[in-house]
Amino acid sequence: MGLLFYLKSPQLADVWAVRLKPLYEASYNKYWIDEFYGWAVTRRTMDLARAVFAFDSKVVDGAVNGSAWLTRLTSKITGGTDKYLVDGLVNAIANFVVSLMSPIVRAAQTGLTANYALVMVIGLLVAVALYFIKSL
Repeated sequence: MGLLFYLKSPQLADVWAVRLKPLYEASYNKYWIDEFYGWAVTRRTMDLARAVFAFDSKVVDGAVNGSAWLTRLTSKITGGTDKYLVDGLVNAIANFVVSLMSPIVRAAQTGLTANYALVMVIGLLVAVALYFIKSL
């Protein structure tokens, strides 16, 4: 067939192309499969990809960035509370106890072994007295 149309009588190809124009155009355009595929699959896939991107960038990233902001704020509040309230209170109590007990401890530390032994004996007597008082 190709020998007849293209080598022996090339004008026949043009004649039949005019006679069978709808079939010729459909064949020439590959039955518009590429156009249909581009419209039905490729464009819909791109539309879906744009929608997923919009959802991700607005909703998901917004939630992640919002939770990061909330975490930083909570961290600042917790850090400030720990630094100024908890540490401040502990340091104030420690300074009060040190200023109250320092003269007593300083007076007890004389460097003489006999004084240390006396303090231990007094502590032992106090412990024994507390034991017997609780058992009554």
